Amino acid sequence: MQTDRIAAVAADYTAAWNSGLAEAVASFYAEDGSIVINRGAP
Repeated sequence: MQTDRIAAVAADYTAAWNSGLAEAVASFYAEDGSIVINRGAP
């Protein structure tokens, strides 16, 4: 992946996060995905 593409995805994710809309953040994840933070339970 090119550096500019990574920066674009990071900027888009940041905008989604800052929007306060769960749907916006969720759009970056697979429909059947899960998230694990600090090795905790998903």
